[in-house]
Amino acid sequence: MILYEYPFSEKIRSFLRLEYLFQRLYFFHQKFASSPEGDEAFLDALFDIVEVCDRGDARNTLLQELDKQKHTLQEYRTYPDIDLTVVDGALVDLNRVSRELHDAGKIGRAARESEWLAKIKTRFVVPGGLSGTEFPAYYGWLNSDPVQRQRVVDEWVESFKPLSDAVNHLLYFIRGSREPEYITTPPNGVYERSVRGQPFQLIRVWVPESSGIYPEISANKYVSFVRLYHLNQRLEAQQVTKPMSLKIAFCNF
Repeated sequence: MILYEYPFSEKIRSFLRLEYLFQRLYFFHQKFASSPEGDEAFLDALFDIVEVCDRGDARNTLLQELDKQKHTLQEYRTYPDIDLTVVDGALVDLNRVSRELHDAGKIGRAARESEWLAKIKTRFVVPGGLSGTEFPAYYGWLNSDPVQRQRVVDEWVESFKPLSDAVNHLLYFIRGSREPEYITTPPNGVYERSVRGQPFQLIRVWVPESSGIYPEISANKYVSFVRLYHLNQRLEAQQVTKPMSLKIAFCNF
């Protein structure tokens, strides 16, 4: 099945965006120096992450959220029949990630303070700005020693690792807080569920694979809605108006 996720807050939305950007970054990092086009895709992902870090205070926000999760795990230790080995192991992981993020200082320093990367960024936003005609220095760098280039790029990526690890751990515990349940939508195709002010953080919806169906998810503090759509031959959205089986999970940690 294909998974879609909906955040209940802008804070969780920002973490999901960062996760997506880091996935792109690591994918193209593994393929770096294999083609100029792949290298540009890597730089695109890197510049997006730099922009997110420049605009907000992701580091301190994540530290606060990780502290809340550690407090929740401490409460779990008082529950009867709880597996303390699992809880204590999770606490060790969260403490390690929090400590590394706290001690990291300026996130992405190697990339954000690189004069060479800053020069590339000014040309990156110009259509065709990285061509050999427009930016011969960059073209020469692409054709320089790949081992040396890889070493520089590895340093850029490594400087973001504490942030990436923190995002991954935070979302891992949120996603694992609820098991999905199977549901069938009503005949009108709209699934509605009261949340009664419960502090959910994330809705996860799985739809059948190869069906071409996707959900539009919305929610407020009282009720959540899942409307199913598909694209017709003219690529126009059409609502599904028949019962459909899917999985759903309302997550909070």
